[in-house]
Amino acid sequence: MAYNKYKNLEAKIRDFLKKKGLYDNVDKTFITELVFNIELCDQARDDIRNRGIQVNIRKNPDDEPYLQVNQSVGVYNGALKMITA
Repeated sequence: MAYNKYKNLEAKIRDFLKKKGLYDNVDKTFITELVFNIELCDQARDDIRNRGIQVNIRKNPDDEPYLQVNQSVGVYNGALKMITA
């Protein structure tokens, strides 16, 4: 299901660019990477919502928590920068 969501998005972007007469001027890799970065943002956002901005990295959950920034925060920020660049 998710794979189709992003393939449909890629097709919509291509169709939009063709209608505007811009498709031949756009690097095809750019479209693929744009869609990939949108997918990364979606996955990272879901992980941040589920686990939070900080996560406990202790192996034993019964020990005192040792919190670190969720790695998905960095992934989200990096992918978002690539989308908006």
